[in-house]
Amino acid sequence: MRKLILFLILLYKTLGAQDTVYFLDGEKRQGKVIEIGPDAVLMESNGEKKQIARQYIMLIRYKNGFFETFNRPAESKTISRVNPDNKETGSGRQITKAQFNNRLSFNSLALVNSDASLFYEFLVPRHKVGLTGMGAYNFNNATGFYNLQINQLYEAKKNYDLGISADVYSNNPLQGPSLFWGLMFKYTNISYTKISYIHNSSGSISVVNEGRVKAYNLATLFTVGLSHQWPERFFIKSFMGLGGCFLRGELKDQLNNANGTRQNLTINGTQFQLKGYMTLNIGYSF
Repeated sequence: MRKLILFLILLYKTLGAQDTVYFLDGEKRQGKVIEIGPDAVLMESNGEKKQIARQYIMLIRYKNGFFETFNRPAESKTISRVNPDNKETGSGRQITKAQFNNRLSFNSLALVNSDASLFYEFLVPRHKVGLTGMGAYNFNNATGFYNLQINQLYEAKKNYDLGISADVYSNNPLQGPSLFWGLMFKYTNISYTKISYIHNSSGSISVVNEGRVKAYNLATLFTVGLSHQWPERFFIKSFMGLGGCFLRGELKDQLNNANGTRQNLTINGTQFQLKGYMTLNIGYSF
């Protein structure tokens, strides 16, 4: 009889046990967890099914005694109180670092070369991969040390850059220093004065100015760098890129003439041009 009573007590506790959801703001809710999705948890409580955003859940204790952690309290900064069902209260809503998927920055190092260079980065879920688009416009009328690749052309000028890149982070860059490495494709539009060399019958060489022409190169760069998040929203991101591009058409001929001995118009056949890139970005997360 005693064993039967103990069995009934254990059976009652087992049937009456519920899953418990603990929220980052200290609240908890009991019920039955039906489904765990990539963005939300479906829970039945008091006969009503509700969707709860994962970003508000600290952990779930299941009725069998097991725990599953979703977010750590240190990763969340409560700005104001929030209803865990994703409904804003009268006092506002909760903002966490997990929501800072967008990062806008400018390359302060490029200012040395009169470049206005902007970067927009989108961090995909879990913040381990960043997808970036960049654009830069050059206000300098001539090239300098920062553009050695085209500085050999006569009266060369870099007009603008466009690029896309993908970076893989060693850890969440919103939580502190993070190493990353990636791949960048960079389009550079340039203009220069085309020069032709003509052999005269006397054996001398005449230089002919054929006017301004435009050209471009498309480089592939392998990148490595460091991202450091300042408290809350600001960050510094710096990286170095190394790669190159293949020269084509008039641009190839002009650069080979510049690299070779112009007296005998030797074309040395260079097709691949090594390129490097450096940044020191200061930005804002939102």
